[in-house]
Amino acid sequence: MKRILLLLGVVALCGNVLYGASSAKGDFLTTPITREQLARKLADFGRAPIDARELHLWAERLGNKDPIKTDASFEKPLQVREIALAVLEASTGEAFSVVKSGKATPVKEIVMCQIGDTPWRFHIASLTDEEYEGVARNIHYWIDGYEAGLKKNKKPRG
Repeated sequence: MKRILLLLGVVALCGNVLYGASSAKGDFLTTPITREQLARKLADFGRAPIDARELHLWAERLGNKDPIKTDASFEKPLQVREIALAVLEASTGEAFSVVKSGKATPVKEIVMCQIGDTPWRFHIASLTDEEYEGVARNIHYWIDGYEAGLKKNKKPRG
């Protein structure tokens, strides 16, 4: 009986640790965040391997206009969709916020940090609802292409 209880405890603990690891990246949207913290989070996404599941989760947030909690260091209030776009750009290295070639993307905020000897700089784009719809389509195409490439590379050659 003790072994069963111990085993159940270990399984529950592992489940909590795994759930915490997978959901920890998005948790910063629910607590107040500073410019430095946001820049560090974006840098973490930029340094991490691409995870298609995470990309899908962030892409779903592109329609969310809810405000996020920030400190007074931000000049303007930020929305979930703005941060989601910044996360997607940091994760993929793509410039989804460039909606028209040759046209400068309006920037709402710029956040920066330094990790070790490497400086990191990210912009939070200021787009219209229509532009966000186009960006969402482009991101979904990018994710589909990325997943197709993963499947193709897993096939044996010969």
